[in-house]
Amino acid sequence: MRNAIGIVIVLGALTACTVEGQVTGETPQQLDNEDSTVLFSVYHATHDRKVKEAIIRRKVVPDQDWALIDQYQVAIGMYNYEVIASWGDPDDVRRRITQAGTKTKFVYNDCRGCHKTYLSFDTDGVLTTILN
Repeated sequence: MRNAIGIVIVLGALTACTVEGQVTGETPQQLDNEDSTVLFSVYHATHDRKVKEAIIRRKVVPDQDWALIDQYQVAIGMYNYEVIASWGDPDDVRRRITQAGTKTKFVYNDCRGCHKTYLSFDTDGVLTTILN
């Protein structure tokens, strides 16, 4: 059991180094050219000020949502990319195609994997339902 925990800690540290080395060391101009999806994931992992500034320059996150994101919270009405900035990448993504368009569900597991939280998004990527 101790070895498994050690492996998880080492892998987590390596992942964090990779994320920081790839994005947070970039100049503001490089960050402005970075893919939005990457920036939101990196912001969740690092809460790096330069990454947040790059996202703010894109004017896609309302000020009131930053307060939630910075406290690792989500709320109905947030966009899927804001949820990723707050909670990180989901453990599973499920998509359902309807006549109205594609609806998406993010699945987050707790640290032991025995409890799941489901976040449903409408066809525009807006969070509509939170199921614990």
